[in-house]
Parts: sequence; C-alpha cells; structure tokens
Amino acid sequence: MKVNVEMLAFLQPGVFRPVEVEDKNYPSRLALLEEVFRLGQNDFQPLQFPSLSPGDVAVVAGGDSEEFWMFQMAGWSRLTKAEMDEYRLIRKGKEARESWLTQYDFMKRVQAREKTLSTPAA
Repeated sequence: MKVNVEMLAFLQPGVFRPVEVEDKNYPSRLALLEEVFRLGQNDFQPLQFPSLSPGDVAVVAGGDSEEFWMFQMAGWSRLTKAEMDEYRLIRKGKEARESWLTQYDFMKRVQAREKTLSTPAA
C-alpha cells in the first residue's frame, strides 16, 4: 500500500514522497503512521527526497476522503482540510528559512487544538 507524504518541512507544496507500507489491517491509525515514518527514512526506502521530518504531512486514504496527518516532534496531529490548505499557503512561494516562524506557530496551534497521537514513552 502506498501512502503519499507531502514534503512540507523542507520542500514546496505539491512535492510528495511515496512511502510503501505493508498492505494489512493496522491495529490503529498511529500504528500505520509510525510505519509510514519508519519506512519514510532513506535508511529503509532510499529515494531522491529528504527523509520524513517534523512538518511533513501524510495523506492517508480514509474511505471516500483523505486524512491529513502532520508529523510533529513527538507524534502526529490530524489536520482538517482547511488547516491543510492554510499550511500549504504558509509554505507556498517562500524560502524555507523565511517561513520557519510561521510554520512553527502553525504547528504549535494544531498541537494545542488536538491531542497528538504518539507512542507512550517506555
């Protein structure tokens, strides 16, 4: 199964890294997302893209719609379609270093709005 990840941490909107994951029933959305993160590293699936980083967004098919999941420093936060559109506008047409503060503020706002999915500390 392929999960496309929009590489918004360091690249412009519309650039997707395909991540191949095993096509199976994952016990939770978090389990699928953690596998996407692991296999989205160039150590496991080397591609001409950076490895997944905080700020990248996994686009997961959810029936008739798409779910947008932003990788955070510690876990994943689900974005609404409106938030995804806003995030793309933040990243569009700017050099990455110029939009870092705006991107950071956006990520913090999303994190505060919704409990982030993350693996409990061992």
